[in-house]
Amino acid sequence: MIGIVIVANGNLADELLVCVENILDEKTNIRTISLRPDFEIPKMQDKICSAIEAADTGDGVVVVTDIHGSSPANLSLCACHAKNHVVLSGMNMPMLLKLVKSRRCNLKEATRLACDAGQKYIRVLNSNG
Repeated sequence: MIGIVIVANGNLADELLVCVENILDEKTNIRTISLRPDFEIPKMQDKICSAIEAADTGDGVVVVTDIHGSSPANLSLCACHAKNHVVLSGMNMPMLLKLVKSRRCNLKEATRLACDAGQKYIRVLNSNG
């Protein structure tokens, strides 16, 4: 099963995990890392590496981050040394839900499905018809 680590600024990672587990009504064994304004790069990178190692059961790990080019994404890229560890940035709820539901797929397929879902459910809604 693919491991998942969410890395984001503030409390976003923890709150997204709460939402995912509430929607799916199950514990997901996803690890979260929250970056605070006063984080130290070496300590945060060690923390991310430890979370990736803990999440890796042999089928790979997807590290999901908030924004491409952000500190969470950049630190995660530096922490993903193995070829079966990938960073997926620009997370949203549909992306996370699809990734969790696709954990038994191979890494490439799971990330493709998650990206597709993340894009598919972006809509502009207007109640004025």
